[in-house]
Amino acid sequence: MAASSTTVQNATSHLEKLRHHLGRGARKQIKGLTFNHKLMLQMCLLRDEAGKTWSDTEMFLQKFCGEVPQHRIKTVIESSVRAAVKITSASDSEIAAFFQTKVVIQPPEVGPFAADIGLNAASLKDCCFSVFCSRPTNGLILELERFRVKNGLPLRVLGTWLSKLAGEDDSTVIEIPLPSLSKKLDKLKLQLTKLRKKTGPLKESEMMSWLGNPFSSFQHSDPALQSNPNSLHALKLGPKEQELAALRRKLEDNAGKLGEKCGEVNVLHEKLRAANSSNKDLGKELENLRHQLKSSRANVKLLSQENDTVNVHLRRYTKGSIKRKLQWTEQENIRMTGYIQKHDSQIRLLQKLRNSWRHKFRCLQLQHAELKRRYHRAQHKIEVLLSAQHTPETIPEPQQDELRTIHLKDEKGHFIPDAIVCVMTLVGECEVAPERCGAVIQAVSRHVCRAHIPGTDLPSKRSALRFADRGQIIGKAHITETLLEADHWDLHTDGTSRSGKKYVSQQVTVDGQSLSTGYVPVATEDTTTLVDISMKLLEELSLLHGEEESHETFLQMLHQLSGLMSDRCNTMKSFDKSFQEERKLMLQTDEDIQFLHCNAHFLLGLSAQCEKILARREKESGERFGRDLLAQFRSYQSKSESSASRQLLAFIFTETTLIDCLGVCLSKRNRKLESVFEDCRSDAIDHQIIALGVLYFRVTAPYWFLLGQKIHYLDFYKYVEKLHCLLSEFAQDSSPAFLPDFIPPHNEHFTVPDKDILLYLLDLSEEQRTEVKVILQELCAGLVLVTERQLADLLPEGRYHSVPENNPLRGKMKHSHLTNLIGEQMFGDLDFSLFKRRSASLFHHSTINILKRNRSVSAWFLKKSNEEQAKLLNLSAKKAPEARKRSAGEERGAVAKRRVILDKQRQKKLGEAEKKRQAIVKIMDQLHPHHGPCTTPEHVDALLASYGSRTNQKIAVQAELKYNKHVLGLKSHLLKITGSLLQLIQNLMVFLGGCEVEVRRFQLPPAPRHTRPSLIASHSKADMEQNVESDAEMESELEDDGGDPGFVQDFKFQQEGQMVAVYFHEDFYIGEVVRVLSEDNGEINFMEKAKQVIKGREVFSWPSRTDQCEISRGYVFAVSILLHPSSSSGRTFFVTTPENLSTMYTNFKRSLDWSP
Repeated sequence: MAASSTTVQNATSHLEKLRHHLGRGARKQIKGLTFNHKLMLQMCLLRDEAGKTWSDTEMFLQKFCGEVPQHRIKTVIESSVRAAVKITSASDSEIAAFFQTKVVIQPPEVGPFAADIGLNAASLKDCCFSVFCSRPTNGLILELERFRVKNGLPLRVLGTWLSKLAGEDDSTVIEIPLPSLSKKLDKLKLQLTKLRKKTGPLKESEMMSWLGNPFSSFQHSDPALQSNPNSLHALKLGPKEQELAALRRKLEDNAGKLGEKCGEVNVLHEKLRAANSSNKDLGKELENLRHQLKSSRANVKLLSQENDTVNVHLRRYTKGSIKRKLQWTEQENIRMTGYIQKHDSQIRLLQKLRNSWRHKFRCLQLQHAELKRRYHRAQHKIEVLLSAQHTPETIPEPQQDELRTIHLKDEKGHFIPDAIVCVMTLVGECEVAPERCGAVIQAVSRHVCRAHIPGTDLPSKRSALRFADRGQIIGKAHITETLLEADHWDLHTDGTSRSGKKYVSQQVTVDGQSLSTGYVPVATEDTTTLVDISMKLLEELSLLHGEEESHETFLQMLHQLSGLMSDRCNTMKSFDKSFQEERKLMLQTDEDIQFLHCNAHFLLGLSAQCEKILARREKESGERFGRDLLAQFRSYQSKSESSASRQLLAFIFTETTLIDCLGVCLSKRNRKLESVFEDCRSDAIDHQIIALGVLYFRVTAPYWFLLGQKIHYLDFYKYVEKLHCLLSEFAQDSSPAFLPDFIPPHNEHFTVPDKDILLYLLDLSEEQRTEVKVILQELCAGLVLVTERQLADLLPEGRYHSVPENNPLRGKMKHSHLTNLIGEQMFGDLDFSLFKRRSASLFHHSTINILKRNRSVSAWFLKKSNEEQAKLLNLSAKKAPEARKRSAGEERGAVAKRRVILDKQRQKKLGEAEKKRQAIVKIMDQLHPHHGPCTTPEHVDALLASYGSRTNQKIAVQAELKYNKHVLGLKSHLLKITGSLLQLIQNLMVFLGGCEVEVRRFQLPPAPRHTRPSLIASHSKADMEQNVESDAEMESELEDDGGDPGFVQDFKFQQEGQMVAVYFHEDFYIGEVVRVLSEDNGEINFMEKAKQVIKGREVFSWPSRTDQCEISRGYVFAVSILLHPSSSSGRTFFVTTPENLSTMYTNFKRSLDWSP
């Protein structure tokens, strides 16, 4: 058993070698193939597992070692098997030696049929033998033909052999025509090919029977044929005839191969037909079984009915007969149940078989399609070869290949270093897709170098990816050498989030260049994580310089680190301090490093401060600007941004589309565009935008262009000081900012990019200029505070202000950058790489970034000597797989940690929701003794009367207030639970509408019978029902003023844009005041009431045609109505308190002396 298992295990490697060789095309020999007992046992296993014959084994071996006789193969394999069985108990070393023992297969010079009648190679070559064989067999003829072709003898020699075998002497020559003999041999070879393609256990016997059949004899030619030049005897071949014969032999070989392909196609056709028939049989059998199952279930039903009948007549039987009947019934039920289960299992088995056969059928179809394409291609080649343009006489001589051949692999099959470096450059610096590297290399070599590279030497996609991974190791080795050669260097750190994942990017800056170190996945961007990845980066770089000296290299790089550059967030500031403490602990020194912050992020602070100032200005003025003046746009209001920012964002994000819509499509009354148009009509918003524009051209734009210049970090204070002085001057008087020839002092070389825009901003009237100056002065006053807070180190008394030239700090910071924009550029590269390579790993994204940004291959690696390059390539080959696996593990770990953090946050939210629910339950428990919450002031009086103690009364009133505030979610300044008992009672009664309103009765003139326009048919119910539930939540958040549901008295038309409710004979309608004629009269644009009522709410919409009417103030019974859209289309609306409007309408009708 040990030997057998060892044999099976050792068979794999050799078989893979053979199959790999066959996949590259049929070849005569394999270099290094040894015929030993191991190969013979493998052939035996192949024959037994695949169900092949000895002829198949012979054909298989003939592809590698030439012609091998069948009986010799069988004898040698069987002897190897017997020898293997005898050593089953031997040791492993003896078994290994047995496998390596060579087996000598010496095929006879002639075949077995020729050897049986006494023929040998010498006698056949000399045509000197006296053997008689009146009827040669097919096997003998094939062996003679194979011997003739192998020795390169002409066809007439075969005729001579046949003549001698027929018993004729040398004096008598039998003439056999050459075409007839050639046709007979072709037919014989075709029959042999068909027999070899057969499968089954009878193949071997059929083959031997056919080989033993007598060969059809040739007719003797008459004497007249002796003068025929094409006869075997009189044929004399010249140079042209020999070339023609060689071409014909080639055609014969091609025809044989075509026959083999045709045989394969026929065999596959037979398999397909068998699979189809088997599939049909399985389907029929499945249907039969289903029918039997149906019958069985019917039988079971009949048996159950029979059981019922038996139960009816049970009294007529004795106990013994009843017992026997019950036993028989149970046995019958068990039998039928087993029968049904058996058929169910058979049906499931047949379904599995059917699915399996379907899969096999599809596989056979795919195989057949490939073989069919091969067959058509081979047939086309033969047709072209046999066409008139490609006859043997017109075939040209092969032209000399003008391209020289270049190999990218060495003798061992490994890629040469130049090919590896080329792939690194293409994938990393040129960003060529890995699967296209081979095609690019081939195209460049062919068209530029006039050279050809074999297809087997071109790198595949997998090879290109692995070479690119090695490029990351070379890039980090470049970073290590650069840091060790530099006196001082800075570390830049920045973080971002993409698709729920967090990444940290780090770069190093030395004198004259900035180098990227790639991306690192993290779960949270906190101080501990940032310190850990920074230390791991230095450890990784030190290991690339040498494992023995890694600790010294790590300390040297840490000592040469002079500064940390980051943004101004609190996490980065905490990271700077923690990293410095860790550095001091490792180096045992008190030397500090410089904490540098990005000066470009200072502009974000300016922007946030301007937004706060504008929002505060609007709030303090007590006025509304733009769309905020109109009640119909009240749902568009946002407290998170100012009116100027809202207007600018509307134009920035929509670009020219919004402008085109405003100019062309505004007549369609799109409410969103109308809201923007209302903002454009506001002078106050225009003044704010002009102030922001002037501030950009005079302050922020020159500062931004200043950051792009090469300025020493310790000289930047000069420009910051001038900027601070400029903002201080503008805070006092901003008149110089409106001068056309104004030059910003902090960037005197600044050129206005869009001068026409600046001139348009400065073209103001005196009134406008005064208002813009005031706004600009307020903005600059706030920006002075931001500058003093964020740029304090560069202002007087700051640590980077006026540093002397001989100070050593200047040498340490000569390489320091003013901004951390390099980190933003790295994340831009990451966004592009994630979009272009969606399925790539983060390790590959880092590789592309390092090679592209650092130019490690073209700018550093190629300048090394050959020995150094070879050393780096060996190091990359060793470290790249480890780094790739480590990066994949870090990415999976970060995702797992992130998932844990999100789970904790989710659990925290669930806990808070549970606490809120428990608080609501507690409030509801306090309301149980009240017999329900109070809804009217009378309920409050009854509640107070049920409690005698003032303390209990206060607790009860507080419970009612909590119910309305926390359970119902209502918002009002009256729902306060602190204060005296009297104040709480008063607030609750006012909130519930308990205050009576004195109703003044007056005579109302007859109202006009206004005709309403037809309802809009395009407003579907689905459109109006959309988002109603979300709008109901919005309704609960509105504050109630606590008044009773009366009606408005003494209404006066004073302001346009108010939403009012007007009384009519048939109903009330809502409209917008569009024109104030006087205090008593006004023009109102009415909305129409839809037929549908969604959850008790009446829905209103703007009609397709304008419905305006002049109304007297006596008809108005409600004002300041709030509308909320009932659908996402913005065409239909509902009132937040429809029940109050209905009540007010009813009260208004009752208050009239005139009844409709």
